[in-house]
Order: sequence, then structure tokens, then C-alpha cells
Amino acid sequence: MRLEKYISDLLYRYDLVIIPEFGGIIGRRNPAKIEHTTHTFSPPYKNLSFNINLKNSDGLLVDYVAGIKEISHQKALDYILLNVADWKRELQETKRLKLDNLGFFNLLDHERILFSPFNTTNYLREAYGLHTFIYSSVEKEKNIVKKVVTAEKPLKTAKNISHQQKEIKYSFRRNLMKYAAIFLVGAGLFTGVAYLYPKMQQQNAARETYQKATFILNDSFPAIRIDYKTKEVKTISYPYHIIAGAFRIEANAIKKIGQLKQAGFDAEIIGKNKYNLYMVSYQGYPSKTEAKQALRLIKKRQKSAWVYKQI
Repeated sequence: MRLEKYISDLLYRYDLVIIPEFGGIIGRRNPAKIEHTTHTFSPPYKNLSFNINLKNSDGLLVDYVAGIKEISHQKALDYILLNVADWKRELQETKRLKLDNLGFFNLLDHERILFSPFNTTNYLREAYGLHTFIYSSVEKEKNIVKKVVTAEKPLKTAKNISHQQKEIKYSFRRNLMKYAAIFLVGAGLFTGVAYLYPKMQQQNAARETYQKATFILNDSFPAIRIDYKTKEVKTISYPYHIIAGAFRIEANAIKKIGQLKQAGFDAEIIGKNKYNLYMVSYQGYPSKTEAKQALRLIKKRQKSAWVYKQI
């Protein structure tokens, strides 16, 4: 895997990644934008910049490379410096360096580098899955005045009056038959309801008892984990864990557990993170205070270790 891929992975989690002997890549959050003239919506994103003065390693990139490649910190540092030497050589020869998913580096003079980031990757986690799109404008609907034409009332004649009287009698008979039919149907429904209501009450009482017996639980179930060596299912008794690393390949995670157990830790795989990586824990702790106290000691061994709360 190329070194820029490790840098790209870390930019999703951190706002600063220092590349030893080269410089630091900084991520700054920019809010969402709406361009009314072009009808374009842009989601929030993390804008990248480069600072050539940040050359002293903070251990973040070295620890990450060492954990992923399963090598020592010294070998990880040597690997990074070897890549940096190749980058500097290419800058001196061509005045231009391209790093995948990051951007272009242009050498202006011996001490100045112009960085032009790519806009193809958004490293802001909260904007994951959002893309720039063009929306259509909405115009106000014009008011339409409708003209209502009223017909002239016909003159009342003897023939019209007789016809209207017949229609009234026919309408009365039709309504009378309709109401009679409604009464009969209503009577039938009332009888059916009177017969079914006691049975419905018994069924509701039984259903309520079943729901109470089935779904009301006083205590929540404990989380479980699988021992990847013995394939045994065990409960996770502690919610706080100190993370030693995250691995894409399960075999590497199991190898890391073996190394930590030899060092005296109760290491385990506590599941996968949202990047589908296996998270390896040094050990679990019942409270956040105890986890932080242990983290101070573990950081002397691994600076990139951090506290994770099991959900």
C-alpha cells in the first residue's frame, strides 16, 4: 500500500497529519453553500492545506503504519522516510509531485511548495454520502381569475310546478327507502357487536398479558463477543476499552491479540468500526476514569492508543 493511502485514511479521523521530514496536511471544516445564481448546493466539506514547517513527527502516522503493516515503529519510520526521500527527489527533478486522493505539490523554490488539493474526496465524516447537486428554481404561480357565469333562472309555469312536485314526491320515497335500509343494517351491526364485544375483551386481555410476559424486561441484555481462537461466545463485562489498533484483515487482528496477551493484557476483538476494520482492545475497564488512568501508562508503550466506549 502506498504511503498516501495511510495519510488519506487518517484524514477522515484527524484534522492534522504530519509527514516526518516533509510537512503537515491540515484539514479545516467548511460549511455547506448555496449558489443562487447557478442553483448549486454544496455540502460541508474538509478543505486541505499544507504547511512545510510541520516536519517533526507526532507519532500518529508512524503508529498507524506500524499497526497496519504489523511492523515495529522504527521500521515504520524508515518506510515513511524512504517514501519522503522519493517525493523530494521527484520534486527536485520535475518540480511537481502528485499524491493520490490528496493533490499536487509544486516546488516554487528551495523552501516553498505550493499545494493544490483534489476536490474529489470529502474527508468530513458528517458529510459522508452527500454530493454537490443543481436544484431547479421554483417560480411563483400566477393568480388566475375565473369568471363564473350564472344561468338565468327559468320562469315558473304551471307545467314546471307540476313537474317539480312529482320530483319532490319521488325524492321523498327514495330517501325513505334509503333510511329504512340504513336502519336495518345498523340493527344488524349492533347485534353483531353485542355478540362479539365480550370475546374481543377476552382476546385483548389475553394479548395484553402476552405482551407483558414477552416484552417487558427489567434489565438489558449484555453485549457479547466471539473468541476468534476458541470460537466461544463470551459476554463483554466492561463498557470502556483501550484500542490498540484497527485491522482490515482478521488474521492481523488475531496476531495483535497474541502479542498483547504475551505482554500481560487481556486483549480481545470488540467488533468492527464503521470503516469495517477489526478493533483490538488492550483490555476492558468498568469506568471511564479507570480507563483513562490505564491509558496514561499504555501511551508510554503506544502513543496512538485511545479510549473507546462500547455501545
